[in-house]
Parts: sequence; structure tokens; C-alpha cells
Amino acid sequence: MSDSFSIDFPIPGDIDAIVRLEHECSLSSRGASAYMADLDDPHELLLVARNLNPASNSERLVGIFSARLVIDELQIDNIAVASDFRKTGIASMLLEEGLNLALKCGAARAFLEVRTSNIPALRLYLKAGFEQIGTRKSYYNNPDEDALVLSLNMVEIRLL
Repeated sequence: MSDSFSIDFPIPGDIDAIVRLEHECSLSSRGASAYMADLDDPHELLLVARNLNPASNSERLVGIFSARLVIDELQIDNIAVASDFRKTGIASMLLEEGLNLALKCGAARAFLEVRTSNIPALRLYLKAGFEQIGTRKSYYNNPDEDALVLSLNMVEIRLL
């Protein structure tokens, strides 16, 4: 497995791979048509991580960052990484690129929800400077689980 990655904006040909990755990661999918519309929406911040394999002259979509910018607030919806590429730093790269892009677009705060049991994601967000500001009871289904609400003051971080 190559450890060469790129973070890019998605193209229409990436949509099916994005939806497949969501399913692989057991995320609620917004569906291909919603993602296709997001490509033209300036308020949607969508990034993909690709594994570049020069030996086979191929690339594979292995991660996504999905968020929405509303005035000066960034709502992070999903960060997902293919199971065979976890613990490679892709989630950190996606988060960093997404936050930097949002900051350049005028975001002052970022918000997200994370399952209480998702310890790797929680560690990632806390390391990036997010703080817990609340809990949403029974926010998630399958299984039923609370969400921790996290916030980041982006004005203080400047560019990562």
C-alpha cells in the first residue's frame, strides 16, 4: 500500500465512490444526487482524499470531508476514511484542509457532533482544539447513542 495521498475537491466521477465510502463507514448517506448538487453550492465544503499508487498508475478515493458554511459558522457533517487506510493520518489531513479552507472563506467557529463511543474521532477533534459544549441525547440511531457537541473557535487557530 502506497502512503502517497492528495486532498482535492471532488469531481462528478467521485460521487459514487463517496456514497460507497459512506456506506462502508456506516454513515447515513445523503445520496448521489445531493452530493452532485453540492459540487456547485458555494456553501458546501466537500473534500476527498486519494491514495496515489504510482506502481499501478492508479488512485483510489479513501476519505471524505463534508461540511456546510453558514455565514461565519462551519458545520462539519462527516469525516470518513476507508477502513484499510485508517491510522494513516488521512482524517487529520482532511480536517486540517477543511478548516483552512473554511477559515479562508470567513468561518469563525466550527461545530460538529460525534458519537460518544467514537474515541478515535473524539481524540482527533480534541487534538485539533475542539471543546465539548454539550450533549444531544439519543441523537444517533443504529445503535441509539448520544452525541457530543464540539466547537472550535477558528479565529484563534489562524491557519493550521
